[in-house]
Order: sequence, then C-alpha cells, then structure tokens
Amino acid sequence: MNKPFISIIVPFYNVEKYARKCIESLMEQTFRNIEIILVDDGSPDNCGTIIDEYAAKDTRIKAIHKQNGGLSSARNAGLDIATADIIGFVDSDDWVEPEMYERMVAAMEKTGSDIVVCNIAYDYMNKTTYNEALAAKEAFTVRQPEALELLLDDKVFHNYVWDKIFKREIITDQFPSGVNLEDIRTTMRFFANANSVSYIPFVGYHYIQRMGSILHVHTTERCTHYLEARISQLEFLKARNLLPQKWQYYSLRIINDGIREARDIARNLQFDNALREGFKNILKLIEPYKEECFALLKSKTQKRWKQLQLHPRLFYHTMRIGKQFQFKNNRKKRTYVYYD
Repeated sequence: MNKPFISIIVPFYNVEKYARKCIESLMEQTFRNIEIILVDDGSPDNCGTIIDEYAAKDTRIKAIHKQNGGLSSARNAGLDIATADIIGFVDSDDWVEPEMYERMVAAMEKTGSDIVVCNIAYDYMNKTTYNEALAAKEAFTVRQPEALELLLDDKVFHNYVWDKIFKREIITDQFPSGVNLEDIRTTMRFFANANSVSYIPFVGYHYIQRMGSILHVHTTERCTHYLEARISQLEFLKARNLLPQKWQYYSLRIINDGIREARDIARNLQFDNALREGFKNILKLIEPYKEECFALLKSKTQKRWKQLQLHPRLFYHTMRIGKQFQFKNNRKKRTYVYYD
C-alpha cells in the first residue's frame, strides 16, 4: 500500500451508538488516499468489536486497543502510528461530510498553509445549525500572529482540533494527559508553530450536541478545568512572547469567564460545601489578574466579584433569581433537543 496522504485519528470510548456513522463517514470520503486510525481507549461497550469489524472490511483502517487513558492518551497513541504527513482528528460521536477532506487538502495544497480550518455544523436531534455568516465568507489565509488572535477571539477559529487538518511537522507537542478540555490547551500550540492558517467556508464537520458532553455539563470540576485551560493559553503566550499587546485583553477574558462560570454553576447546582469550594477555586484562579484588570471590568462584573468573594450565599441566590428572569425571557424561543 502506498503511503497515505492524510492520517485521521479517532478515539473511541463508550460511544457505540454513534460509532458506525462516524466510521462510515470517513470510509465514504471522496479523498480516498487516507489512513483511518481507530483507537479503542479501553471502552466498556462494543466499540472495540465495532472498530475491528470495520478494519476487516477496509485496508485503510487500523484498529488499536489500549487500556483506558483518556482522550489525550488515545490521540497520542494514534499519532504514534500515523504514517501520513498531514493529520486530522475526529471525535467518535461526530461525523463528517463526504467532501470534507478533499476540500481541505485542496486548500492546503493551494495556499501552502500549515493548518486548514472548515466550518462546523452543530447537530441537535431536532435541528442542525451553523454559523451562516462564516459560511458566507470567502476562503482566506492569515499569517501566524493574526491566526492566533482569531483563535483567542474564538469566533472564526475555535479551540477544537477536529475541524482542522495539520501538517505533521507542526505537531510538536503531545496532547496533555490527566486534564479535560485538552483542545484548548493544545490547539494554540499548533497555531503557534504554523506559518499560516487557511479557512474554507464549507460546512464539513458535524458536531453532535450531546447532553452528557463535558461542554454541556455544569460542575465545579468542569469550571476549574476550563479556567485552568484558558490560563494555560495566556501563560503559553507569555512564555513564547507572542501577542504581548493582547495579554491584558486576555486577562480580562479570564476574569469574565471566571465570573460567568461561577454564575452558571450557581444557577445549576445546589448551595452546599462543594459549591462553596468551587467558588473559592474560581476566585483563586482569577485573583492573580485582579490588580491589573479590576478597574477595567464592567461595574456589574466588579459587583459580582465582590459579592462572590464576601457573600457567596448571597451571590448564589442573586444568580438563581437571574435565571428565573432569563427563563421567562427565553420561554418562547425554540428549545434544542440534545442527543443522549
């Protein structure tokens, strides 16, 4: 078999309900010269059997079985055996359009960019949405500094690895083990290694909106992981002396994110010692940025910070009341139905 042009790495854990559609969407790619690496990360369901079944059908598929180590460990195991010079990632509960990799590879060859990004569809049980403004954009290419700024803004480029393809040479960091929200910590490092990044408006990746996803649950642990991941981005920029003009702006983002996360867990959890500790952890994480940025915050955010710090129970009840008003304002809006 000739060397594949692109290796696509897909970790599997407890997603047998979605696994077949994901795998078949890769097998049906119009770009045929691909290597599909399916990694069974010690899944307790039938994912291991399913990936072996497809590996027996298609010589482009490699199936790996390993002890459970988490998403990062599974992706790293895939990278260890990938043979192509271009790398893509797919999450095993998602699926991709047949032309996705053909279009992205064509854009990479045309522009010479180290990373190509496509548009994303957000699939709910009752509706599929996507950013229509982005879909209407022309394809474009930006150099590294602007690409990093767009990634920080999180509006055009997002902190996901699965809507992108990467030249193998820029993947110099492994995915970090033992943490959640790995993509936030890792995508920026890949962007920092790139000379240029290209965007195509084609809606190629279907992101299944599952209620149990880490991005859709409100726990004190998830809030802590999220803020730690955002802080790791800022510390990385400082360590590499990248975008120094954006450090203060990003410090403000971290503070605002912290207060918003505190609001969200207050609205979704009961007030107890665990929630009180969650509030303390949030305050501890954003405290280093207070001296530089507090005066620049909106008055509402300043008030919430002080209330969270001095009167956490009052903060909790204030946020709960706010949720009731939000519900009344939003009750006529169409409700999205999440997958299990």
